[in-house]
Amino acid sequence: MSVKLPSDQITRMAKPVELAAKDFDGNPVSLSSYQGKLLLLVFWASWSDRSTEELANLAKLQSEIGQGDKWNILTVNVDDNLATARQTVKARGYTWPQAWLDGAGLAKATTAFDINSLPSICLLDANGHIAAHNLDPKLVRITLQRELKQK
Repeated sequence: MSVKLPSDQITRMAKPVELAAKDFDGNPVSLSSYQGKLLLLVFWASWSDRSTEELANLAKLQSEIGQGDKWNILTVNVDDNLATARQTVKARGYTWPQAWLDGAGLAKATTAFDINSLPSICLLDANGHIAAHNLDPKLVRITLQRELKQK
């Protein structure tokens, strides 16, 4: 079965995108450290029921497809409070790298990644360019598998 993605789902930008986030220990997170692999970048909040559902689906996807050599997941929490984000990640058992955005970082990311709802799912190619943004959660698996085949 072939699924054609809407034209607004796929975008290639001229230069790699940047993100002004920090990990849960306060260290800067650099998207360039993921170059060479596909990166599923997911912006989420603990209060968002859709985020909860999609992160559970990501956990299933991670266990089914595996991760490491060809692709990674980085989820970026946008809660107002870092402590809430930490508590949610621990309670839900998310095992992939986590980042957090403060208000200023969120404002920049909203523009750079065209975030208009949560969760907001982007796929970055191995060069750090946006391969897909505002990815429909139903298309994450298909898009990731297609990009992995092209790699």
